[in-house]
Amino acid sequence: KITSFSAAVLHRMTLMQPGVCPRASATCSGGKVVDYCQGDDQCPNQRKCCLGPCGKACTQPEKGTVCVQLLTLSDWVVAEKKPKSCPLDATKCTTLADYECNNDSECKGTAKCCFSKCALRCVTPI
Repeated sequence: KITSFSAAVLHRMTLMQPGVCPRASATCSGGKVVDYCQGDDQCPNQRKCCLGPCGKACTQPEKGTVCVQLLTLSDWVVAEKKPKSCPLDATKCTTLADYECNNDSECKGTAKCCFSKCALRCVTPI
């Protein structure tokens, strides 16, 4: 039985562009972290919405396959953005570290999931 929720999940999965996001350079020289997209469906010309040190942006993907993580209803309900902004991280990295979080809802209290010290980490927002 397909519910409206499962239909929304399937619809979102069909909107994913092929390929994988390239490894981001790990420094943000532009200042404030800003998301220019939320998903591949917002990107033109086969580009993917990829996370980089300055936020999400439409990016030319690399060839490869994507392993789609199936989300539960609670993942969709609580995966909301918390108020305030991520602090600017000027760390110069040669490689990216393991991510501590994927979105704000995975961080305790008022902490936000931000690019910090070469990975996504739960940090105190500004």
